[in-house]
Amino acid sequence: AGDGRFYWERRLHGAAPSGAVFDEASVFVGAQDRDGAAEAYELAPGFLVWRREIDPPIVAPLLHERVTYWGTETGRLHALSANDGSQLWRLDFAGGIVATPIVDGADVLVATNADTLYRVEMRTGRITGRMALPATPSANGAFDGRYLHLPLHDTTYAIVDVRERRVAARFRTGTLVRSTPVLDREGAAYVLTEAARVLRMRPDGDELIADL
Repeated sequence: AGDGRFYWERRLHGAAPSGAVFDEASVFVGAQDRDGAAEAYELAPGFLVWRREIDPPIVAPLLHERVTYWGTETGRLHALSANDGSQLWRLDFAGGIVATPIVDGADVLVATNADTLYRVEMRTGRITGRMALPATPSANGAFDGRYLHLPLHDTTYAIVDVRERRVAARFRTGTLVRSTPVLDREGAAYVLTEAARVLRMRPDGDELIADL
């Protein structure tokens, strides 16, 4: 980050449109060849640590307490050990997973293109709750511990009260939002639309901050 020098470079086993996540030891990235694969590389020398074939991932994995969670376009959620890639559990949903899972205590929140939000136990992979969404998410959500902010494909923006399993507020953005909302310390979310408008979203209202 200081001077832009290359530490190492590796060719993956396919395109990586979902991006990568990393911790102090490893880099984790999903590769899309004819099928798909989850791959882990050592952070310092860049050597391949493990590779596991899974269905094509279309979102970045979640890395939490040395477990990686991979959502696929076929609707499968894989929990793989970050150490060796061994599968801890696998869960199949009715629709494809369209956003990186989000941690909520001992659970993860998973959104699918069947317009559904699921709550899944991280330890067992058991579904413990679900609720209908107004539309399919168009970007990763942002979570403040109670409210989940979700841009939607119908050019609206939903603020979901996860505790009560209801949509607390919904606003029209006019154009799609494809970037993850950014939360401030007061719980407001800042959103960039495809029309280059910056919006501030709260459960009690929305506000135009800038038209770029």
